[in-house]
Amino acid sequence: MRYSAEHKARTRTRIITSASRGFREEGLENHTVVAVMSALGLTTGGFFHHFESKEELAAEAVRHAMDERRERLDAHTREGRGIEDIIRTYFSTAHRDRPGGGCPTAAMAADIARHSPRVRRAYADGLDALLGTLADQWPDMPRADAVSRATALYGMMSGCLMMSRATGDRRQASAILEAGLAGALHFAGVRD
Repeated sequence: MRYSAEHKARTRTRIITSASRGFREEGLENHTVVAVMSALGLTTGGFFHHFESKEELAAEAVRHAMDERRERLDAHTREGRGIEDIIRTYFSTAHRDRPGGGCPTAAMAADIARHSPRVRRAYADGLDALLGTLADQWPDMPRADAVSRATALYGMMSGCLMMSRATGDRRQASAILEAGLAGALHFAGVRD
């Protein structure tokens, strides 16, 4: 059966979205093409009608995850919710406990660092856009300084989230989130 170009494009988008979530939950290597396709009720053989390789899918899924994170930051800004709300939302237990829909850096950075240049480029492009959006939170600051602050803040936030997820101790995980929240708010200039 032949499908329309529109149907094929929708299916490709569904595959990318599902893979993006699965890669954040299980890792780029652990979440297989079989798992991605099965989750959507599609055959593994159909994968190659949409992608030349898992590497292509990984790059597109990383790009999707970074775009999704940037769009969330944009939404905070449009809704008039400032940097404090961004930070508090980021350090929530809901975000910590649901990596599939959360920060791609905290969920996948270690995997991405060991991946192909294609996947790393998709991440780097998304990171540049995300940091630019985060830097918009300081419109009165010189742009280079705002980007520098955004870079350091995002690194602090994603690192604390990674540590909180990595520990097996709920009390320690909560303490890490609380320390990260306090440090990030201070660094962002929300609290002295």
